[in-house]
Amino acid sequence: MKNVKIIFFDVDGTLRPYDGHVLASTKLAFKQLKEKRILTCIASGRGYKSLDEEIRSLAADYFITATGQYAQSASGEEIYSQPIPAIVVESFVNWAKQEQIELVFVGAKETAITRWDSLSRECMTHGYEEVKEDPGFYLRHAVYQILTVSPAGKDLVLPENLVREVYAARWHPYSYDVVLKTGSKGIGVRKVLDYLNIAAADALAFGDGNNDLPMFKVVQTGVAMGNASLELKAAAGLVTDSTYEDGIYNGLVTLKIL
Repeated sequence: MKNVKIIFFDVDGTLRPYDGHVLASTKLAFKQLKEKRILTCIASGRGYKSLDEEIRSLAADYFITATGQYAQSASGEEIYSQPIPAIVVESFVNWAKQEQIELVFVGAKETAITRWDSLSRECMTHGYEEVKEDPGFYLRHAVYQILTVSPAGKDLVLPENLVREVYAARWHPYSYDVVLKTGSKGIGVRKVLDYLNIAAADALAFGDGNNDLPMFKVVQTGVAMGNASLELKAAAGLVTDSTYEDGIYNGLVTLKIL
C-alpha cells in the first residue's frame, strides 16, 4: 500500500496476547514504522494510566483511550474529550449494584475499580493491577468509559433507560466496554485524523475485537488479527496471523508497508 501516513493499533489481543507480552517482531515493526516516518496511534479501551510501560515503550505518537472517548498526543496535549454525562454514570452504577456487577471507571488520566475480586483480577491485567478500589470515583471525576466485570458467557442486558444512552461491546470473556452511543474508537480515529489533517484513505487499523469495528469503518483498510472475532474478520480488508504468531509484523509486510 502507498501513502500510508498513520496506523492505529488496538492493545489487548492485538499488540499483545491477553495472557502474554508484546512480541519482539511487534517492537521491531514500531521501530521500522518510525524510521519510515509513519505515525502510530494506540487505540485502546483502556484509560491512559492503564497503558503499562510495555505499551508506552513502543513510543506511539498518539493515544486514543477509553474506546475513543479521549484522545491525546504523546506529549499529553488533549485532542478530544467526551465524558459520559454524570447522570448516566450514576444510573449505570445503581443498576450494576442491583445486578452485583463490579465496574471499572476510566477517567482521562486515572482509573478506579469498585472492588477487586478473583474475576476482576483474572481479566484486568497488564497495567490494571495497580488500579485502586474507589467505588465513589465517579462522584469526583469525569468518567469516559465503564468496564463491567461478570462471568464468562453472561451477556450484558441493559435496562431501557441505559440502552438509550450507551452501548456495550464485549472486549474480554469477562468484560464489556460501555461508552456513549455517540462515542466509539471510530470517533476517536476521526478526531485524530482531523487534528493531523490526514485523509482516512491514508490510514490503517489493526484490531481483534468488536469494539474495533467502528475504527475499521473509518480507515482505508482494517487488519484483523488471526485471533479476532468473526464479525471483525468479516469487516477486515486483511486477516493477518494471530497475536502469538507475529501478526502485526506479518500484516505490515503483506501490505508492503515494511
